[in-house]
Amino acid sequence: MAGCVLRVSGSHLIAPPELGAEKTRYGLIADVGHEDSEFKAQLREAEQFLTQHKAALFTLTTAPGFETAELDFGVWNKAPEIMAQSHSFPAELVALAGQCGVGLTVSMYLASAPQPTVQGPTSPPSAGPRP
Repeated sequence: MAGCVLRVSGSHLIAPPELGAEKTRYGLIADVGHEDSEFKAQLREAEQFLTQHKAALFTLTTAPGFETAELDFGVWNKAPEIMAQSHSFPAELVALAGQCGVGLTVSMYLASAPQPTVQGPTSPPSAGPRP
């Protein structure tokens, strides 16, 4: 799964209908944009979501029982052989998320399962010379 979702944890939370959130065992979850969109597209979708739902998010994140809220950006790791990858958030998005009481997270997912390394046939260790 990749794409951006809003995750809200807490007890006894009531989701504002305009968020389109579903209840989960630990709180609420809502799709923010299109599944599998590229990171830059997710940033635009997240900014639009926060702008459109700023009042509802503020109400939710200041409600009794609220614990945490985060926008989780799912990113496909298409080059697992690369040791370090980074994704930056624009200052405007960080500020807007902060005003809404929402944190930012990036989750990396492997684009495909790693293939096992194929080696030649193995032979059992030698027990010494044969008679």
